[in-house]
Amino acid sequence: GKLLWKGRYFPQHVNDLRSVDARTAYRLSVEDAARNTLTIEELTSFQWEFRFKRAAGPQWVYYDPYWQDAPATKVQFHKDGSSTRDNPVMADVSITWRWGNSKTMVPASGSPCPSIQGTVVGRDVPSYIVSRHPVHNHFLMQSCWALYTAFPMPAPGVDPLM
Repeated sequence: GKLLWKGRYFPQHVNDLRSVDARTAYRLSVEDAARNTLTIEELTSFQWEFRFKRAAGPQWVYYDPYWQDAPATKVQFHKDGSSTRDNPVMADVSITWRWGNSKTMVPASGSPCPSIQGTVVGRDVPSYIVSRHPVHNHFLMQSCWALYTAFPMPAPGVDPLM
């Protein structure tokens, strides 16, 4: 039974139910694995890791620690729509977020949905689509140019599913 849960993501209410009703907890975890909408708590409590995709272009890949054999940039999203990063190259760059269904540019506006709209220095970038890793169900957010993971970013070539 414990192997079913090892290394997999499931929400806190499912974890709390495991010791009381493992069968129901398992059913709920399977149902949750199909969910591609983050809650505000998930978006803002996970420590996200970020990297550019090669499609972003060589100038972006060059400054990305991930592609220089260093750990991926750590990102924290905040409830007010702001974000902070541990990458000194990007530390002073204003990056805000809002839900993908927002009708305004106001940070943190909209309601939870399967996409996040990022704004870098006041300009929208391609939306991030929320999905789940098919093996361990942790969240991913990706656009044509970048990838965020709610789990440690695997080194290049380690995870063929990424």
